[in-house]
Amino acid sequence: MQGLPREERDSELPVGREGLPVRAWAGVKAQLGACGPSRRFRAVARVLAADRDDATAATRARRLCYHPDAKDSGRWGGMGTTERAIQGGAGQVTPVGTPPRRQPARAQAATEKPRGLTTKQWLSRRLADAVGLFSTTVPLPIGYWLADRGGDLVYRFASGYRANVIDNLRHVLGPDAALDDLRALARRTFRYSARNFYDLTRLRRLPMDAIASQIVMLDDWGPIDEATARGKGGIFVTGHMGAFDFAAQMIPYHNYNAVLVTVRTVSEFFHEAVTYLRASKGFALEEATPGGLRRLMRALRRGGTIGLATDRDFLRNGVPVRFFGEETTLPIGAVRLAMETGAPIFPIICRRHTHHHTVVLDKPFYIAKTGDADADIRHGLQAIVAIFERHIRADPAQWVMFQRVWPSTPPPALAVFPVGSPLEGRVLGGNTSSRAAEPRPPRP
Repeated sequence: MQGLPREERDSELPVGREGLPVRAWAGVKAQLGACGPSRRFRAVARVLAADRDDATAATRARRLCYHPDAKDSGRWGGMGTTERAIQGGAGQVTPVGTPPRRQPARAQAATEKPRGLTTKQWLSRRLADAVGLFSTTVPLPIGYWLADRGGDLVYRFASGYRANVIDNLRHVLGPDAALDDLRALARRTFRYSARNFYDLTRLRRLPMDAIASQIVMLDDWGPIDEATARGKGGIFVTGHMGAFDFAAQMIPYHNYNAVLVTVRTVSEFFHEAVTYLRASKGFALEEATPGGLRRLMRALRRGGTIGLATDRDFLRNGVPVRFFGEETTLPIGAVRLAMETGAPIFPIICRRHTHHHTVVLDKPFYIAKTGDADADIRHGLQAIVAIFERHIRADPAQWVMFQRVWPSTPPPALAVFPVGSPLEGRVLGGNTSSRAAEPRPPRP
């Protein structure tokens, strides 16, 4: 204690100086007596002794103890184990030699379940993070090779999906396409899909600049900027072509506040992981529910943008359309929302290459209103179908559609809106409630 100034020596410092609680100052004196004349520790002791606010004193003391510019090295800033005295609570000092036990914020967030999530959802997200850690650590060529092997396994053992993909490809290539050619294309489709999922797992951990460096834009954003500048928003329409989840991140990268419309077609556990990753870089997600569609309309009227996939009738309440020369049903949500809000439609198509992706932005167009709503909807939907046909024909294997787009027996519609809701026919089209009540036919 000889190194302390005379006025601060133990014999001349009264207990309770500057209004500090007696027990706190007593603890400081005990620490000073045990530690000896350490310059840094004396500074900490003076802070604890002089500051009336215990929380402020603790913060200032920690800053002095762990100052990054200190000449001493080591985790504790050069202090010995007997010199680690950090105020622990109101008037309390931790025992000598006890380091503070604080969990990093990221580690704490990863181990605690957020409010509003079920245990299943939380586990799904943690699994997605674990897979993402693996996929961003492994070199990309090796990761794609592993994804290809996984796609081969699914192609071999998932006979139902394999039959669906071959049937879709037969409609694209025509009835005269050889079965061996269809099988070869279908195998490539499974591999592409596995690579798409592999890229999706990388989204959360990759910086946006790293994602953008792997994507080549083949068109200018100028027409889209001009359309959105009119204040009516815009509707990005795409299909399941290329790495659509990965390459579509260019939308938030270019500062478009887009909302994606999602429909759950897989198990809840898997769907939670997929939506968690899709929303990790700025996309907002909305389910195709009554409340979700109302929020989409409000977003468009505020000048925002939304994104929908329109190459398959997932809710099974679309309208008939000619797709690759044969009739099927496709959803009219994008066309109907464009008519309701006056927003333009932005067709956006993604394509995968060896180690990069390309994005094509077709020319925006508006849905004309002639007074015949049904005819306007069919005309607008047929314009979207023509764009899809052109891009799918360029590389049919990149159309990763695992449900039959032309089912032999159309299944019943899914009830999205409550029975009698005026939105069921006005936004999505079709008599949803009546068809949803029909019994489900046996799977073909």
